[in-house]
Order: sequence, then C-alpha cells, then structure tokens
Amino acid sequence: MNKKFIGILALLLLSACNTNNNSSSSNSTSNSLSLSIDSSNSSSSTSDGNVTSSSSSSSYVLQELDKQEAINALQSAIQYDTDVVSLQVSQYYIHQSYYQRQNSTMTAYSNQLTLENGTSTTTYFSNYSKIESTFLEQRFYQDDTYYKIRKFQSPGYMNQASKSQVDEQTAISLLNIGQAKDAYTTYQNFANAKTLTYVGEVLEDDLKYVRFISVEEDTIDYAYVCALEYRINSLGQLIDFYSTEGYYDSYYALDYDVSTIRKHGPSSYGGGGTTFEVTNFVYGNKTMYTEKLPFPIEENFVQTIGFDREVLEISIASLPEDQKYIDLYDYLVVTPTGSLNTGCPINNIVFESSNPNVASIGNRSSTDGHYLDINQIGETDISAKDLMTQAVSTKSLHIVIS
Repeated sequence: MNKKFIGILALLLLSACNTNNNSSSSNSTSNSLSLSIDSSNSSSSTSDGNVTSSSSSSSYVLQELDKQEAINALQSAIQYDTDVVSLQVSQYYIHQSYYQRQNSTMTAYSNQLTLENGTSTTTYFSNYSKIESTFLEQRFYQDDTYYKIRKFQSPGYMNQASKSQVDEQTAISLLNIGQAKDAYTTYQNFANAKTLTYVGEVLEDDLKYVRFISVEEDTIDYAYVCALEYRINSLGQLIDFYSTEGYYDSYYALDYDVSTIRKHGPSSYGGGGTTFEVTNFVYGNKTMYTEKLPFPIEENFVQTIGFDREVLEISIASLPEDQKYIDLYDYLVVTPTGSLNTGCPINNIVFESSNPNVASIGNRSSTDGHYLDINQIGETDISAKDLMTQAVSTKSLHIVIS
C-alpha cells in the first residue's frame, strides 16, 4: 500500500505552529508516543436534533451487515450533511519532532456562517515542552466571496486569514460541517489496501456499526495501520466517524480491532500519523447568527504595507554563528494593525529580496517565508506584498550588511 496520509485528513490537519521544530530520530524510544482517544460512548441524534448517547460495547448485535450495504448507507448519508447543526472534532497529528492535538466544536448557522471554537496543543519530543492556545475560526460568505479567519488567544500559533471568489453552491459546500462525504472519501482512499478487512453489524434501533482496518507489519514492534469506523442511525444519518493512518505499537494493532486502535492512537515511529474523530452530531434546522461577526472582515485583511524604517544596517559578526538571519516581521507595519499573533493576520504577506546572493528569503520550512537569511556582505532591498488583497509596500526596506 502507498504509505502516505490520505487527502481528506490532510485538509483537516491542525494549523502549523510558527516556531522552528527540532528534528528527532524516529527510532528513539524516548520519541515513541501513543495518544489515547476514549470512544467508549458514541453519540447519536434524534429527528428533532436532540443528542442521545449509546454505548456500542453494550449493544446487542441483531445481524451482520453486508459490506456493500454498509458502503451504500454511507453514500446515502451524504444527503444529510447539510442538516448538521453542530458536532465535536478531535484531531491528532504526529511528526518526528512534535505532535499536535486539537479539540473543537463546529456550529453552522443559516446566514452563511460557520464558527469553530477549540484548543490546539503542540508538544515537542526534545524536551516535552508545550504551547497551547484556544482559537476561534470564522467561515463566512458575502458578496460572492468566501472568507476564512482563524485567530489564537495565546502566542505560539500564527493567526490566519484567506478569501476567495466562489459561487454560492461552492460556498455552501465550504461552510458545510457534515462528515458523511468526507467519511466516504476516506473509505475510497483505503479501499485498495490489500489487507483491508471489514466488519459490519446491525445493532439495536437499526444502528449500523461499520469498521474497516488494514494492518501491515513494519518491524517487530510497529505496524502500519489504516482504520475507519462509522455509525449510521435508523434515519440514515451519520452519527460517528473515526479514521486514522500511521504507525501503531504492534501489540495494539495486530488483533485487527478498530476499537483498540481508537483508544490507543498511533506512535511517533516512522515519521508521523493522523487521527480524526467526529462525535456528538446534532441534526436539525440551523438558526441565524444575530450578533456582530467575531472577526469583522474590514479589520482582518491587510490594506497597506510598509516598514518601520527605510534603512537597516546589520553586522554579520553580531549574529550568532547558527542564526545568520533576521525576522522581517519585526520591521513590518500594516493597516489595519496586525502582527504574528495579534490584530490583522499577516500570514499572506510574502517578501522579495532584490539581491538574493547577499540575503535571501528563508527556506527552512513552510512557515519561515518571513525570515531573511544573511549570506554575505553587501546591500539589498526588501519589498512585500499581500497575496489576498494585492497590497504592496510603497517603499522598500534597504538593508546594508557589513
């Protein structure tokens, strides 16, 4: 099987932390970590949108569920995606040097608005230090434009804003928080795995309980796992969705039990893993959001760009040997007022150096485009542009390196 993270999980990964990550050996025992998700209770919703809980472990199996019937039921559940009012999401992403966890609640409103409230935590394997912050994401459609703004309450994560011109049908899809379509896409990505096994059951109250799992031994200690679990109620609505892909301790993986996998989570071995879980679905009629938008559009997109000085002189000798660079954000001035962690998001601003031989825009990671690497003595001019609003700096920052 092609061992790469599935597309639908990649779309839902956590926002990248805006700090440099220290690499760590994937074979180090100290870097092996298992994340636990307690799935002993699943949630379902009644026709009037009220949430009820049920425990699958205590449910009585009425009959086996045919595989094709299980897949058809999931496809059919897509029609109810737009009726989801709220749900809870848990996401995990494991990298070689850190792991991130995000828990959030999504709520969809009738006036083309979706809000997500949550908490994001990043833990580094090198010293197990943590950064944590609550966040709010606002997705909104107005005047043929789809806006997405995410802001964190504490330093360590970069605030983000984006917008795009889309038609109303596309906007409805982007604002939709239903998960049946994503669950079906996940199944399609797993379907070609040679070792994929299936278990499907019909429980009490005509609850369809479905599990798919693929396990490939990688070493004596670890196995590569893809797993999908979902439940569909008697109304044909998806009420529980879990998927994972990554390396697991063989002790938990080789019994092909999705419930065990779901409780223990992947380890950091092999360079990564993703887990995505959605519970507490509420179906019903969406209400209108009547308050002022948490993030007014006019306050969260860059209008003008400048620098706090015209000339910056840098001595190479004054920079630490392993830190021959500067952060251009430290000299940036925008309206509305914004910075890395506060005010108007500046994540769409890109910089250009007129003389990259002297100093070039950093290439250390996907989030370091605001660092200027100092290469040699000389001079260069730095310009800036916001890719969302097309605002450009009217004057360059002239840098003299000695």
